[in-house]
Amino acid sequence: MLRRLLIFMTLIIHIPFQAQTQTNTVAFERFLSVGDQNGPDFTQTELSAQAHFNLGFSTMFLATSLGITESSNFTFYPEIGINDDALKKVYHVVNKPSFRFDISKNWHFTTQFISQLSATLTHNLVRDDFFLGGGLRIGYSWSTENGTKPSSLVIGTHYDIRTGKPEWLPYLAYRHQLSKQWHVLLGYPETAIDFRTGRYHIQLKAEHQGSYSNISDPFEVNGRWAEKILSSQINTTLGLGYALGPHWSAQLTLGFAVDPIYQLADHSNQIVFDYNIDPRPTWAMGLKYRFNKTKTTAK
Repeated sequence: MLRRLLIFMTLIIHIPFQAQTQTNTVAFERFLSVGDQNGPDFTQTELSAQAHFNLGFSTMFLATSLGITESSNFTFYPEIGINDDALKKVYHVVNKPSFRFDISKNWHFTTQFISQLSATLTHNLVRDDFFLGGGLRIGYSWSTENGTKPSSLVIGTHYDIRTGKPEWLPYLAYRHQLSKQWHVLLGYPETAIDFRTGRYHIQLKAEHQGSYSNISDPFEVNGRWAEKILSSQINTTLGLGYALGPHWSAQLTLGFAVDPIYQLADHSNQIVFDYNIDPRPTWAMGLKYRFNKTKTTAK
C-alpha cells in the first residue's frame, strides 16, 4: 500500500488536463550549507517540477509541484553515540497539488494538499516515512492604473513542517507590482522583492524552511531513542537569474541561514539531542527549463 502511495505521489503531475498559460518548469539545483566546529555541514541535490492545468471550467484550476531531493549530512559527533551511517543520507519526495476556484472576478479560494516521503531509507518503507498535510487560503485581487499594477492579498492556514515538526501555521501573502520591472511579496512563510530586466532576474528573499524526517534505523543517544530529524531555518538569500535562451535559465543564490535548528527526537517529537547550530552562509546554483514559449527573460 505504501509503495502504491509513493507511485501515486510521483505520477500525479502527469494528469492530462489542459495546460493553462502559467509557466510549467523543470529545475535542477545543488545546495550547500557549510558549518563550523559547532555543527554539521549539509549538501542537497534537488530535481523539481511545476505544472498548471485547467480543469475544464473557466473558474477551476490545478497547480502541482513535485520535488525529489537527496540531502547529505556530515561532520557528526560519534563520541556521543550518534550513528553516522543512519543520518548521512536523507531522501525527500514532496508533491503539493493545489486547487483554485474563482468565486468572483476578485475573490478566489484555494485548497492545497501535501504528500511527502521524508526518511533515511536504510530499510523498507514504513508508515512513519510519510507526512500528509495541507491548507486553505482565500484571496482578493485588484489592480490600479488601468490594470497595469495588479495586487493581491491571500490569507489562510497550513498544516505543515516548516518549524521542523507537523503543526498548523498561518499563511499570508500580499503581492504588488510596483512597475514593469519591480514586484513585491510580503508575508509568511515568504517575503521577497524581485527585479527583472532583459535577461536578468534579481531577487532578495527571506523564507522559513523546514523538514521532518524519519530515521529508518533508530539508535540510542544518552539512553533515549532517536527516531526523527527536526530541521528548520529562516534562509535569507540574494539570487541572480540569467536567461540562456527562450527556455533555459541559470540561477546562482547566496544566502545566510538565520536561527537554524537541527535536532534528533523520539517518536513523540521530544528532543533527544540538539546540535545547537550557529547561523551560517548558504549557496545554491542550478538550471531551469520552461516549457511555455516566452521572451528571453529570466524567471
